[in-house]
Amino acid sequence: MCFSLLNNSDLSTPIRNYNKSIEIDPQHIYGYNQLGKIYRELKDYERAIEYLNKCIEIDPTYKSTYIYLMSAYFESGEDQKWREPYLKILEIDPDYVGSFTQGLIENSKKIYQIFRKIQSLFTELAQKFPNNVKYQNYSKLDLSNISKVMPEIVEHFNKIDDVKNFYNNLKRRKIISLIPWDIISKIKEITIKLGVKYNRLKIPEIAEKCGSPQDCVIVVINEMIKDEEIYADYFESTQFVVFDKKANLDESENMHNKFKVWEETTCKNCGMKIKQISQKICEHCGVAFEYPKNVVSQEY
Repeated sequence: MCFSLLNNSDLSTPIRNYNKSIEIDPQHIYGYNQLGKIYRELKDYERAIEYLNKCIEIDPTYKSTYIYLMSAYFESGEDQKWREPYLKILEIDPDYVGSFTQGLIENSKKIYQIFRKIQSLFTELAQKFPNNVKYQNYSKLDLSNISKVMPEIVEHFNKIDDVKNFYNNLKRRKIISLIPWDIISKIKEITIKLGVKYNRLKIPEIAEKCGSPQDCVIVVINEMIKDEEIYADYFESTQFVVFDKKANLDESENMHNKFKVWEETTCKNCGMKIKQISQKICEHCGVAFEYPKNVVSQEY
């Protein structure tokens, strides 16, 4: 009876019935599960999470509850907590890739293209309205300054779906994970080779050698410097990367090993670090994990 009531547009009736069912039987798993599902649909995430966690207390193997809980955390902006129920689903069903994770896969494939579309939009607006100061500032948006510029853009253009969707994804990601895996891989590999050959190079020079956008090069190289994958300093005002050539030569083997580890432990779809090489599915985006193919070496 309760199940059929879920199809009604008025959810107060099934809520009342499910509440009655758990009053009669406090161990009524299905009642808690369905209440959690309904409150998630109503965007009352606090109640949804409460009921779903109660269901898990009674039966920690009930897969659909983890699916609803994962979605409730994600939709409510709990950008870290949703991964825990997702990993639990994979424990119960290692081959699971449901509609929620399919949505994440779609987003991760499109997000870089969406960002480039947003860039193109503001370049066009700046050209069309040369006296508009805001449009001129927005046209300078790139991946290296996105954290500073994007919040202001969202305030003014929050009705544009691409802008809203991109910003929602941005809040859940590191900037480097917005860049496709193959671009990151190429920049990392070539930068390591450049670091033992040159004392300093400008970002446009490195970008040309990598065949990659300049903002991607800035983001990746800054991450490499921070993680000691290359010994260098980046100077934003002059756009120079100054390499510590001696340190890079001394640590060349170690840097190449770090690059290999990064290749083997990073999801090619979303760019996020996975827990272990042997797992079948990335816990961040739900894509079946692929091992990298050998890249043909080139001279630079």
